[in-house]
Amino acid sequence: MSKMIIATLGSLVAALVMAAGMGCFMHRLAITHPYRGAVYGAMSWLTFVAPVTIQGVLYAKWPIMLFLINKRLQPGIACCYGCYFSACS
Repeated sequence: MSKMIIATLGSLVAALVMAAGMGCFMHRLAITHPYRGAVYGAMSWLTFVAPVTIQGVLYAKWPIMLFLINKRLQPGIACCYGCYFSACS
């Protein structure tokens, strides 16, 4: 398998794990409105994902703009997960 396929599959597995975790948390917290789900998704990304990824960028001394370009879709995807799971519950 090529490195690109392995990276894509790894990203898919990570997204599914994140979605499952968000669904469990949202069920336990009884978040039922899509707006609240989107806010929950954004806040969970800011508290769990952003600090870990930005730490690697700072450690490697890469430009912050590179981080923003590479991670621009992740907060939106987390918000979409939140909206979807709150609408389903």
